[in-house]
Amino acid sequence: MKVSIKVTYGLRFLLYLAKSDSNKFIKINEVAHDENISEKYLENVVSIIKASGIIKVKRGAQGGYKLSKAPEQITLKEIFIALNGPILVSEGTKDTIISRVVENSLNDLKNNIAEYLQNISLGDLLNKYKKDIEDTNHMFYI
Repeated sequence: MKVSIKVTYGLRFLLYLAKSDSNKFIKINEVAHDENISEKYLENVVSIIKASGIIKVKRGAQGGYKLSKAPEQITLKEIFIALNGPILVSEGTKDTIISRVVENSLNDLKNNIAEYLQNISLGDLLNKYKKDIEDTNHMFYI
């Protein structure tokens, strides 16, 4: 299974917003620069995220993007579906016993992935980010 670059960049963008001041709108060019992502590509990803309602948009000189709700309320499942569509769509048929077994196994996989993604929030990623920052700040170099 491969996670698209669109999903990866979308997660990076949303985590960037999550780590920022929740009252401040963040400009795309700031995220693109800090995360070393093509601004043009990030604009395309953000337009998809915007359509899902996960972020708020403010136009103008003081405009930008911010999360529409708390990071703890945004699941990875919501983000994946917004950026990638349904999770693991199988186009098999159930006309033989083998095809039914395969189809049922793929459905089990889909359900396990969906459940896993539903149980992880952007807030969980933010906590991991904060822990990594804290661990990095406590490193000693000889």
